[in-house]
Formats: sequence, C-alpha cells, structure tokens
Amino acid sequence: MFILNINPVDKTIVLFYRSLFLYFCSVRCRTINLEVCI
Repeated sequence: MFILNINPVDKTIVLFYRSLFLYFCSVRCRTINLEVCI
C-alpha cells in the first residue's frame, strides 16, 4: 500500500536518489550512446 503522507525526510531522500539516478543516466548517455537518452 502506497502512503501519500510522506514525511519531509523521506521526501528529501527520494528526491536526492531521483536526481542522482538522472545524473548518472545523463552521464551514461553522453559517454555510451546519445540515442539511449531519448
């Protein structure tokens, strides 16, 4: 069951990991293959 009420700490952690994932994804796209980005 998904809880809608997320406390600020969890929200920050989720946003942090999401930005980290997007960062690594973009780095991987640039180094390996730009078409993967799309």
